[in-house]
Amino acid sequence: MGVRVELIGGNDKLLEAASLYGLKPGTGPSRARYVVLLLATQEGSDAAVEILNQPHVEGGAVMVLQGSGALGGALDVIAEASSNGKRVALLVATPEGLVEDWMVDALRGLRAGASVRDMTVLLYGFTEDEANSSVFEDTRFYEPSDAVETIREALGYGGLYIGTYLAEYYPVEGLDEDLLSRSLGGYLAVRSVLEASGANAVVLNCGLFLGEGVEPGLALHLLLDEGVPAVCSGMEEMLGPIMLSLSLTGKPPAIGRVVDYGDGLLLEPLIVPTLVAGERGLEPSGGGYTPRNRVKPGRYTIISSGGGRVFHRAVEARHSGDYIMVEVVEPWLLPSPRTALIPGDVGGPLAWSLYFLGLAGSSPPVPLSQLD
Repeated sequence: MGVRVELIGGNDKLLEAASLYGLKPGTGPSRARYVVLLLATQEGSDAAVEILNQPHVEGGAVMVLQGSGALGGALDVIAEASSNGKRVALLVATPEGLVEDWMVDALRGLRAGASVRDMTVLLYGFTEDEANSSVFEDTRFYEPSDAVETIREALGYGGLYIGTYLAEYYPVEGLDEDLLSRSLGGYLAVRSVLEASGANAVVLNCGLFLGEGVEPGLALHLLLDEGVPAVCSGMEEMLGPIMLSLSLTGKPPAIGRVVDYGDGLLLEPLIVPTLVAGERGLEPSGGGYTPRNRVKPGRYTIISSGGGRVFHRAVEARHSGDYIMVEVVEPWLLPSPRTALIPGDVGGPLAWSLYFLGLAGSSPPVPLSQLD
């Protein structure tokens, strides 16, 4: 968890309540961008403000125990931190450790926002200059010549994993083994470099794959199913929604593109990981195979971002031929033609995540007046 937890003062009941939500003092990176402060007394408010106002801290939460007398201090802390541009939530726990549902959403959203901030992105197959000009603060690069060599080396090993690994994800009986081997080899190449780099997300130079006659689609799908945000270059804005989905649900989202404005929203699926697929399979594409999965009908949270705006809403998704029909969403609401479908209704914690990430205004999704 990329959130630092600090105890200010001493209160066994507060510690017990916090532990029910996995909040243990002293855990988390020392220079985490988000902190959860367990405030035991009103006198500790000055220390709390000092922690929140450290330059590397973007925000967090203050948890107090109901009836402890620390609530007034917590309100002062949040007011001062907010005036300094920090995004902070207030959590009030009962002696039994219970908090309201929206407070649980705030904590989940805080952790999900931290997972996005903690992304280290591998730019696979890009030059050093391209990596340095990237929009990501923390990236690792791999030179194209080395990436090509890694792909070529891995192609010879793909066939060894068809039956023991790939078959766990897709039906492979009757498919061309050489083409399967090439596609799986592309995945193995990225995986080996990713592990060596220490990164936890990846942007592929998919043109480099295609230039070597390797279809990159299988690599993207398998990485997503393993919990690694992965996209081709040109789709970098989807890494954040992917990481949010993984953090909030444990599953990657389906990624689609608006193709028609009919009744509601019609999406063309671009990437449908097996974990959210109702039907799955592989089809020939160029020099290999690419997944041809269909989204499982049901409840999703659609999210689209671009130009500094973010749209999200809980929706029902259903098939319309090879496309996905999403009801009650007007296309003009979307800031980008690319969207992610996160499994389930996660609108509550997602709204908090966007708040902590600075993408949803300066006020928290639930005003402090609701504590009355």
